[in-house]
Amino acid sequence: MLRSDTKHVSVMNFDELARQDVIDYGTVEGGTTFNFFKNSNNPTYRRIFQHMERKKSCVPSVEEGNRRAQEGNYAFIGEAASLDLAVARYCNLIRSSELIAMRGYCIAAPLGSPMMKNITVAILQLSESGELAYLQSKWWANSCMPDGGQAPQALQAHLLRGLFMLLALGCGLGLLIALLELASKARDQAKDQKKSCCSVLSAELSQRFRSGRANAGTETSEKSKA
Repeated sequence: MLRSDTKHVSVMNFDELARQDVIDYGTVEGGTTFNFFKNSNNPTYRRIFQHMERKKSCVPSVEEGNRRAQEGNYAFIGEAASLDLAVARYCNLIRSSELIAMRGYCIAAPLGSPMMKNITVAILQLSESGELAYLQSKWWANSCMPDGGQAPQALQAHLLRGLFMLLALGCGLGLLIALLELASKARDQAKDQKKSCCSVLSAELSQRFRSGRANAGTETSEKSKA
């Protein structure tokens, strides 16, 4: 369901659409959506079809439905793919999130046609290569700009200042906790060995630095051999 966002009327689904009488609505005359509402046994959908018949509010084409929706006071009911394309092209249109009668698109060919295997393989290749997703993002991408007519700007470095400060604070806090833990361990060892705490702490730091450099040298040697 497609409508203009300039009307301040809360219509977000077909039940609300059928219960109100402010916004007129319709679909393409004689199309698949028209026949769906015509043949449906759902009370809400039957009420919508009766309204379209009584008001003669259907349109001859999708383009006409989009045009009337842009003018306001009209909701155009159509297939989700065409409505999404209209929303991407016309910034004053919005689409309801409710979907009915989900249908897939197929390619018809004569029974036993050798083309079907080639077509199926080609579609699978396009899907696996990401070409179909690229085409959808290319043609269905929303080209609307925010209020003021300016395109979104790239993220500036100064906007990340708070994030970097938080990261630095976390690193500093982690380093402080590690030093306190190491100092506590050195103090216990100094009592056992009857040495000064500073000498034990210095020896522990030297040992850890030498161990780190030795491990780095071993990894470099193994990579060069590989």
